Amino acid sequence: MRSFSKSIAIPERGIYNFHFARVYTVNGTRYFVMVHDRHGIAYNFSMQQANESWRLVDSNKSPQWLINLEAELEKAILDQLA
Repeated sequence: MRSFSKSIAIPERGIYNFHFARVYTVNGTRYFVMVHDRHGIAYNFSMQQANESWRLVDSNKSPQWLINLEAELEKAILDQLA
C-alpha cells in the first residue's frame, strides 16, 4: 500500500490536509482518502479511476465542498504516480 498526504488550500475554508492510501481491489486500484475539517469532523471517501480520470466514488454522500475539489484531488494522485 502506498500512502501520502497533500495539503490543499480551499477558498473560504483554509488549508486542509488530505491523507491518501492506495489499495488494490478486485475492481481496480482505489485511493481511500481522509480529511478533517476545521471543526474536527472526519470525512472518509474513496477515489477510483474511470475513463482515465480519478473520480469520487459515491459522491452523492460527500459534501459539496469536497465534490468541488475532485480535480485537485485527482491532480494530487497523478502527481504521486508520476
